Amino acid sequence: MKDHVRSLAEDEYGHLALVAALSTVDDTTLLRKSIGGPLQSMMGDALRHKYARRVLLHLLAPFNNRYLPAEYHDWVRPAPVSESEARGGEDGEAGDEGDEDGAGGASSGRGVSRKDPDLRRREVLGSGPGSLSESVVAAVEADAGALIRDFHGADCLVEVARGGEGATLAEVCSEGVERAQDMIVQMAAAARDHGDDDAGGEEHVLLNYVANRALRRLLILGRTDETVRRFAQKLWDGALKGRCKEWFGSHADKVLAAVLSCGDVAVEKAATEELQPLVAKQGGAGGLQEWAVSHGLAKASKKK
Repeated sequence: MKDHVRSLAEDEYGHLALVAALSTVDDTTLLRKSIGGPLQSMMGDALRHKYARRVLLHLLAPFNNRYLPAEYHDWVRPAPVSESEARGGEDGEAGDEGDEDGAGGASSGRGVSRKDPDLRRREVLGSGPGSLSESVVAAVEADAGALIRDFHGADCLVEVARGGEGATLAEVCSEGVERAQDMIVQMAAAARDHGDDDAGGEEHVLLNYVANRALRRLLILGRTDETVRRFAQKLWDGALKGRCKEWFGSHADKVLAAVLSCGDVAVEKAATEELQPLVAKQGGAGGLQEWAVSHGLAKASKKK
């Protein structure tokens, strides 16, 4: 498989074979060598490829419907094991000792992954120089500006800055996750006219269609994710605090509204104090809550 990882990863259905292996194979040393190594060599391309990115995202956020369509989940999960298989066969004679030549009844290990899925992900990602986790983070750092503005790449940047589902990436590469977050804050803190499209540069991340939606999605994850709450505090202190008036009324409203539901109480309070007068001046029924709802935070607003 090692020599075919790139072709599989970039194929509409071939990438599912890699996802299946990462979901079921318990030998993580083998996975790192046969899949992790080749992925590292194509990392820059994989992050923005429609299908290859799913392999990486599966390690960061497994079985997420946003990244891996629900209809594929059953294709890549371990097959369920029947009760008879679990106990070694109907008559109890087809277990490990009763099927020594491999020609008898079904093995009790068919379709079974015994390793904890989160542990498997951590072991495949690895830690330290040369690890897959370091490669993912380094590639995101090197191309953060392009990734956050790319429809496919933005998902990878969000998951790295999030630290992965259940903080899996943050556990094995905490400093890398911090660096990725700092890169985003640095981009958001840039002057509004920095990278003006008319000047031939990149559109500001708070105004870019893909980027501001990625930031909004990342901030909302802070409701349940401590790593993201720390990012929200960084983003507020380093890029948004005292500048809400500058951005208010633009596409950046999606990000400002998301800050109101980032999970960090202090940040939410500070943002409310800064945004409330701006919304009031704008007028309209409902005030700040209705304004937040109008920018895609209906669920968050209802909870408050």
